[in-house]
Amino acid sequence: GKEKAKGVDIALTKDMLSHAFLNNYEAAVLITGDADYIPLVTEVQRLGKLVYLAFFQSPGAGLSADLRLVCDGFLPLDHYLFQSWPSPSSK
Repeated sequence: GKEKAKGVDIALTKDMLSHAFLNNYEAAVLITGDADYIPLVTEVQRLGKLVYLAFFQSPGAGLSADLRLVCDGFLPLDHYLFQSWPSPSSK
């Protein structure tokens, strides 16, 4: 439910920040479209790390344009999903 999702959000935020502070990585890849992560991204960048975003860019997928802009790079996942998804005609 919602409580578990919030716990995952908090755990992800804690891990990204603490590992950035401890200099355990140079770049992070965040797979989300949620604008709630913008403050996390900017704080991790302030610590000198790169943050890349991977998500679906199809309309209605839930990608925040602001989140995409604040990240250092963007990898659209649509191609990877639809490339491997069997087409209805192949059944």
